[in-house]
Amino acid sequence: MITPLPYLTIHKVSGVDAGGFLHAQLAADISALADGQSCFAAYCSPRGQVIAVLLVCRQDPAWFIITQASLASLVANRLRMFVLRAKVHIEALPEMQVAGLNEHEITTSQAAVFKPGSVSLRYVLTAPGVAHGAALMRWRLEEIRRGISWLQSETSERFLPQMLGLDRIGAVSFSKGCYPGQEIIARSRYLGKLKRRPVLLELDGSPTVKPGESCLLGCANEHVEGVVVEVASADGTSATMLVVAPLAADRPLNSLEIEGESWPVRRIDQA
Repeated sequence: MITPLPYLTIHKVSGVDAGGFLHAQLAADISALADGQSCFAAYCSPRGQVIAVLLVCRQDPAWFIITQASLASLVANRLRMFVLRAKVHIEALPEMQVAGLNEHEITTSQAAVFKPGSVSLRYVLTAPGVAHGAALMRWRLEEIRRGISWLQSETSERFLPQMLGLDRIGAVSFSKGCYPGQEIIARSRYLGKLKRRPVLLELDGSPTVKPGESCLLGCANEHVEGVVVEVASADGTSATMLVVAPLAADRPLNSLEIEGESWPVRRIDQA
C-alpha cells in the first residue's frame, strides 16, 4: 500500500547538462548519485538561507526534483533563471504524483521507487491517487521524526540548513564545490557561530499551530524564543513538532507557549 502525498510536486530536469547544473545549484553532492539513487538537497539563497528542501532523484537520462507544492513554482522559475546557455530543460509533471512507501511495504506497480540516503523512508513516483487523512498524517509524522522538513512559504528563507538539521540527512555537503550561499553555510559550521538548532518535541493534544509562528519554550526558570517549522498529529491526542531555537541538545524542556496558551512538552530524539 502506498500513501499519496499531495503536498509534494514533481518537476523533471532533462538535457545533457542537467546533472552538472543541479550539482552547481544545490547544497548536496548531486554528482555522487548513480542511476536509481536519490538524496535530499537544500536549495539556498546567496545569503545561505534555505529557500526549499528538494528530493533529487536520478533516473537516466533524466532527473526528477520533488519539493513542497506551495514552493514548487518558485523553485522551478528560480532554477530556470540560472540555466543560461546550459542544455537543461525544466518542466512540471502534473500527470505524476509522489507517494510514500514504508520500509517493509512493497508495490506491484511499475512506479520508480527512491530511498534517499540513510532515511528509512521510500518515495514512489506514480500516477495520481486519493490521499487518506490518517495515512497522510502518519507519513508526515514519520518525516518530521526523521528530520525531513519540507518548508513552506511561511518558513522559506528563514534558516540556514544546519538550523533545520539538513546536514544530518545528507542535504548539505561541506566538501563539494561552490553553490549559492556556500561560503556563509561553511563559515557557520567551521567557526562555530551557529546558535539556533532543530528541536523535536512531543506534546499532548493537537494545538492549532501554523509553520512560521513564534513560540516560547520553557527551560527550567526561563523561556527561550523559537520558531515552529513543522507540526503533525496522527490521532488528535498528541502532536509532534519541529522547532528551531537556540538550545543545546541536552537542555531539558517542560513547556511550549504560543500566544498565551501553554502545553507541557517532551523533548524527543530524531529517529
